[in-house]
Amino acid sequence: MLGIKFGTTNISPLSTNPDNYNTDFLPITGANGELVYCPDGNGMSIPNNTSITGSYAYKKNGEWVKTDNTNLIANAASLWRKGYSFAKFDPTEAGNGPFNPTIISDTTAGGVRRRQIYIDITFAGETFQIYIVYRVPTSTPPVGGFPCLFTASGWQQGPQEFPAYNTAGWATLGFDFAGQKDDGSPATNYPNSLAYGRHLTSQGGYQINTTLQNGSQITDPRQTSEYLWACVMRRAFEYLVNQPEINVNQIGMRGHSYGGTMAFNMVMEPRMKAIVSYFGNGWTTYYRDKLLWKYQTPTTTYPAFTSGEKIYLNAPTVEMEAKYACVPILLINGSNDHHGGHDRVDDTFSKIPSGVPWDFSHDANRGHNVSLNVVNEQLWLNKYVLGSAITWPNRPTAWFTKVGGIPQFNVKPDITSVPVSAVQFWTCQVEPFNVSRTWIQVPTVSSTDLNGITTWTGTMTAADYSKYLFGYANIIYTNNIVTSTNFNAIIPNNI
Repeated sequence: MLGIKFGTTNISPLSTNPDNYNTDFLPITGANGELVYCPDGNGMSIPNNTSITGSYAYKKNGEWVKTDNTNLIANAASLWRKGYSFAKFDPTEAGNGPFNPTIISDTTAGGVRRRQIYIDITFAGETFQIYIVYRVPTSTPPVGGFPCLFTASGWQQGPQEFPAYNTAGWATLGFDFAGQKDDGSPATNYPNSLAYGRHLTSQGGYQINTTLQNGSQITDPRQTSEYLWACVMRRAFEYLVNQPEINVNQIGMRGHSYGGTMAFNMVMEPRMKAIVSYFGNGWTTYYRDKLLWKYQTPTTTYPAFTSGEKIYLNAPTVEMEAKYACVPILLINGSNDHHGGHDRVDDTFSKIPSGVPWDFSHDANRGHNVSLNVVNEQLWLNKYVLGSAITWPNRPTAWFTKVGGIPQFNVKPDITSVPVSAVQFWTCQVEPFNVSRTWIQVPTVSSTDLNGITTWTGTMTAADYSKYLFGYANIIYTNNIVTSTNFNAIIPNNI
């Protein structure tokens, strides 16, 4: 393929064959066509002037158009394999073969029919079985069918089951992406050639993200474990939408831990109506792995990306997938959880396209055991899956000031949509690694100006004003919704 010219600027595709590298095709329409990734041009910026170089080009009305990585928006009407730059997998029966469901067990108790099932998937020339657990109420389905919760479990876990949803009239389907278990219980049966899908090293499992097992750099994101797991998830989802009891217009998703990370892969799936991710935030490969914390003094120099890291970070990561979102997504998090870091959640959600609803909340001093904000899950799914009349407040604003040399934290929540029940201010000093932080609650006072706008304020002092001071707030509303402000970081001597 020849270089692509924009005015007087030339950018060049990565190879002469667009199918050999990080690319795919958008549907050919009057507005867009072939999508090509080029290694030179505008890139995704990170601190200290380091960047993942590269840009996308696509045809519009017969002309090449350049778009940087941060502004590419997927076509919400397209299938995942067409609308996502690293994906090339058709999960449908027409594209991947029959599901060939094999029933492991089929039982009914407490008004719920529970089926353990294997379904077939073909990947990289191998056909193997995905293990799923499907639960559906035995009552007569409502008009249109049962709403359904699609679930992704955590690391090394099999399908989670949520009987409370079944009692509330939902069907549920969970799938296994962890692979074979030591106890021989039902699991997705990755063949030896795909052992990089198995979570357990005792079963020969290993993980591929930026390097292959022999230590060489990946050359295509389809070589990664994340891509394999995403295809397993997509195949399970496709089986779900083919169930006759299901209302295909009322499907939501809950992902927990590593499943929360995987849930972001579904943000470009228009048949999904809402997603709740527990702890999934990305920013682990390269950033957490190399201890590159966002706020630390002295500032750390970011090392150059390897070729494998460039490919990986431009494809199967939360921070890339967020750019393609067309589904309302909520993150339920602990401020000290190890997935991605509290202070980079803002970076993830800033990438979501305008008009797509989102929110997040951080339970202070909690890791994988949140409690304050779990009620958000049901409220979010009821609002966006069932269409319940739930008012979700707008995002709050927050900022630091100094009064008499003392740092002050200020928060303006949305009190016009829903009344506020409580506002919690939290502060922490210096510690750049979020898992090691101890957050201290700060008393607040509120004041209302002549325009009726109420601001909460609290004093956040520090022992050393030459080092970072952190602050954020949780706003608890009278309808039990909890939302958190963005993460705020200052060096008080600098303001």
